[in-house]
Amino acid sequence: MSQCITTHLPPKKRSYCIFANYALISLCVLLSSKALAFSHTTFYSTSDKIHFLTNTQKNSPKSTPYKFDPQFATQVLNSLNKRILSNYTGKLESIPTDWQSIFTLAMSNSELRQLLFRIVNEAQISLNLDSNYYQRPTALSQIPVSMVDPISKNVGANQELRALAMSDVAQADFLRSKVVNMAFAWRYLHQQEYLDKTITVLREVAKYRPLQRQGWSLTNATWKLPAEGDGPNMATSWGIIGIVEVMELLGDNIPSDLQNSLRDLLYWEIQEITRAWALKIPWYTKGDGDLASNQWIDPNVAVIRGCLMLGDPNLLPAYNMATENLARSLSIGGMDGSFLEGVSYAQMSLPNALGALQRMRASGDLRFDALPFLANSWKWWVHMLLPGGRYVNCYDSHLGRQPEWSLKTPLPAMINAMNASQTKDATTTFRYLFPDGNSTLAGVLYWASIHKESTQPQVVLPTYAYFPSQQVLVWRSKFERPFDEPTAWALWARGGSLLDSHIHRDQGQISIYCGNRIVLMDCGTPEYSDPRINTQFANASGHGIMQVGELTPHSQSVYAPISIEHIDAKGGSITIDTTAAYTGILSNKRHLSWERDGKVSIVDNVIFNHSVPAGTEIFRFHAGSSSAVDMQEINGNWVVSWEGVVMSFHCEKDISIQQLDWPDEVMPARSHRAILVRNVQAIQSIKLETNLIIDLSVIK
Repeated sequence: MSQCITTHLPPKKRSYCIFANYALISLCVLLSSKALAFSHTTFYSTSDKIHFLTNTQKNSPKSTPYKFDPQFATQVLNSLNKRILSNYTGKLESIPTDWQSIFTLAMSNSELRQLLFRIVNEAQISLNLDSNYYQRPTALSQIPVSMVDPISKNVGANQELRALAMSDVAQADFLRSKVVNMAFAWRYLHQQEYLDKTITVLREVAKYRPLQRQGWSLTNATWKLPAEGDGPNMATSWGIIGIVEVMELLGDNIPSDLQNSLRDLLYWEIQEITRAWALKIPWYTKGDGDLASNQWIDPNVAVIRGCLMLGDPNLLPAYNMATENLARSLSIGGMDGSFLEGVSYAQMSLPNALGALQRMRASGDLRFDALPFLANSWKWWVHMLLPGGRYVNCYDSHLGRQPEWSLKTPLPAMINAMNASQTKDATTTFRYLFPDGNSTLAGVLYWASIHKESTQPQVVLPTYAYFPSQQVLVWRSKFERPFDEPTAWALWARGGSLLDSHIHRDQGQISIYCGNRIVLMDCGTPEYSDPRINTQFANASGHGIMQVGELTPHSQSVYAPISIEHIDAKGGSITIDTTAAYTGILSNKRHLSWERDGKVSIVDNVIFNHSVPAGTEIFRFHAGSSSAVDMQEINGNWVVSWEGVVMSFHCEKDISIQQLDWPDEVMPARSHRAILVRNVQAIQSIKLETNLIIDLSVIK
């Protein structure tokens, strides 16, 4: 299980911090700009749609001085007790996107032309960027200030190793985003300046060996780099994908000597990835492997893309190792389409993973088509999107709300989830929710796809869903398009799964939204370098749950099942058993029921195995109010209210209510009022009934 917070973790687990603030910076760029980094997303359509991958543009294998040794990949495959996929024995080939069809279509469509020229405008900005973005630094002093990893500043003697390794991640991200866009601008306009700059960058990239230098796992001053290093990671993955994307766009316009250098680098990196898996060098390969981790998924996706590009049948063992590893990741718990690290990490990994599957299909490898994940991933994404453009933000989720640019266009992971399903239901639903493309390569292909459909746009899913692999339930009063004024209300409830990764101590969390406003919230996730993350966000105090005896570390997964009594379009009734998420208790069960008219009831029953002293905070709720809430005690019961919400508490034991200001990553002011429930006398059990009446006419 990949981990998030380093404070309580064993050394091998803490190394998840590979991109621990760089990934967040990259994600923030994604959220704030239309210049997405996910241009590597590819498109493959069924025969009833535009076929953007043509057999006339296949890359033929070229000679290389590198001799690949299949022993490591074969060793990994032979070590598996059970296989999901049979070995692929067909031809490895990378079929580039048929951009000419898009360019021809754009000649008669101004909307599509505008999307293309917005990509060109972004590429034009990159033409003048400093060479520090792509020339590899060899000393800490050479790293631009904007590219210095924040965590590296707090790791003592490990600072330079960590900082250099993380600068590799930054440069790999530059390659897969900005450089790919420059290559695309040349492909569209054939202006020499874009080709020249792209070639200049590629000559620097060809010198990177390895793409990911060692030291990315050094997130503590006391750690030492193992003799064998810490293995491949995100710079490896993003670097390979970036190289492949640019090579597909430029083709033989890359000088032959540079093509040979890049192909040699791809061979070398694929060899090193297979060796790392066979010898279990990175932490995420230890034991049976952390199959849910993005760090497990992304290198395997890179191997798939690299093997298809190189087209060498000698690489089939590596290709089969990587496809088997990816199939294992998509099968461990994602039968229902959910991603076991939540929305933010799904957006980081699934564009690559699902994009690779489109390439595989185009080359004739259809083995993944039988996996339920592909049929259901798009449904999970649709249900994760809530009124007001918010997302279900359990797990480590920095993507709590849609960025402004994506209100009419889906995120890259959504696009590839739609394509992966190969169903008209998915396309019909996305056409309704997101009628536009965007200024990314993925967004352009999405635009072309939905504009070839003739079915009536509509959401074809029920307004509720339960995802057992995550133990997450979502309900809404109706579906609405993210760019319309929201009037629906919705809630999500969280249990816990042993498969969870990148988790918080949030078992039992209930979040409620009405229009543009939040009623009850999960506080979200700040940057990993933020010292408050362990004490105010990821632990129990950052969630509206029982507070006594939380299990630590918060990254330890537990089974907290959701039992559904009933659920339909009118409401529902469920029970969450969160006993395993605590120590010192005999039982902790939360019953939630709700009605379409805005009435919500939460009943908590807790039995402790010890006496809880008077004055202890037993429960907490995070209210969607940035100003003080009104609190009144009426005949022994407490009533708390704020705009559009009345929340009443009834308990057979004497309780007191307190409010305090609390930080979050959800509200515009980044703070809200937390409501604390304390016992007046010592207790060994407690039953608390909390009722909410939501005024559905108050949507802002």
